Amino acid sequence: MRRGLIVAPIVIGLVLIALPACTQESAPAAFKPMLMVSPRMELLAPEGGIDLFAGLQAQLVLPLSSDTHITGTYLWDFDGDNTVNALLNRDLHTDSETILRGSIGIIRDQFGYGISTHRRFRSFGIGIFGQDVDGHLEAGLFLTRPFRHGLLVRSSDDGGHSVSWGAAVAPRSTASGALEGVQATVIGHRHEIATTTFYYPHHPKAWPRAAGTVRSTAAVWADFSVPAQPAWTFVAHAPICAGPVIAGDTAFVASRDGMLYGVDLIAGQYRWGYLLGAAASCYPAVADGNLYIGTEDGRFLCLSLPQGADKPQLMWSFEAGEAVTGDPLVTDSGLVVFGTAGGQLIALHSDTGTEAWRRDLGASIPAPVTKFTRPVVLPRFKISQKPQREELLLCSTTAGMVYALAEHSGENVWTFDTGGSILAAPAAAAGRIFVGN
Repeated sequence: MRRGLIVAPIVIGLVLIALPACTQESAPAAFKPMLMVSPRMELLAPEGGIDLFAGLQAQLVLPLSSDTHITGTYLWDFDGDNTVNALLNRDLHTDSETILRGSIGIIRDQFGYGISTHRRFRSFGIGIFGQDVDGHLEAGLFLTRPFRHGLLVRSSDDGGHSVSWGAAVAPRSTASGALEGVQATVIGHRHEIATTTFYYPHHPKAWPRAAGTVRSTAAVWADFSVPAQPAWTFVAHAPICAGPVIAGDTAFVASRDGMLYGVDLIAGQYRWGYLLGAAASCYPAVADGNLYIGTEDGRFLCLSLPQGADKPQLMWSFEAGEAVTGDPLVTDSGLVVFGTAGGQLIALHSDTGTEAWRRDLGASIPAPVTKFTRPVVLPRFKISQKPQREELLLCSTTAGMVYALAEHSGENVWTFDTGGSILAAPAAAAGRIFVGN
């Protein structure tokens, strides 16, 4: 207890000193400093019996970057056995829902370090941990859900603070990373089950290409509250004519200055720039560890997908012969398909950049290709007998035509005339194709 009383003021003092700086510049824009206060129940089974403790827990979180943060926790026990945790944490986001974490610092007033992993599902999460506390090994598992039983104080965008209590904090805490749950220590000299708070920030799902998915549904599940506030703004040196794609913690976007930019997804900070050599007016696409993008001078590039601040490296390039205007689609069969201003629909082998097939559709292709895996009957047209699960590629042109082509060969399966110019990709869902002109 004495050690906790000595360490607590030091930790709280350092945290309060760092709070203004983290709020202004270094903290990720999407994840603000926050304070969680909640009840705590602990069932401890030391040698010789079982003890039940009750009290309050206060956890202060200071994000330093998109993958690094400090947590300071004070456990106030009604019996007077107070303890302090103060940890520096580094996260590796293995995908949009899973975090692998390394931690080092003070655990229950003693030096400790450990690793943990947390997997987030729709309304709950699950994790495992292992740690060394003053030479004693401990391990266990924990279950989480959005924080809702207690007080949540967060730094707001206008420099103030927002305060939420009880169930009102749940929608916001889901996105911010504030969680509550039960942790069970099952390996080690200390066996316990306790309610506690957690911080595992949730990164948005990947958005690997224009229109989001291979079916161009352009939708993603996300926790979002109104009114909307800008999280950050990135300014390129020239107009940006197509939106970004997202992979991991990086947003990739091209501009008319001939540059492809890598931008930190959470903080909005510049990471790197890659010179494409010409303006790009279409989205890139990411798949299988690579990034694909076309330029207005007719080149189509495959770049290695960088990690963090590392710049991408050129894997191969292809000369299309005319401006690339259709956003690329990467299929699971190993093709990358894109359209050009002159109406050429081109499929390349994604690993080598060699041409698989090419079709002349007669008019400019301004939108991405959509993948469809079931035959569809459109008005005024009946599809001939085809295998039920045939892989089709749907492509629209400025002449108002929608084409369905066989993925493996580019053979035309059917066409449909909408009667007006089409500037957007067809979307496929629920056994139907949706097109606007």
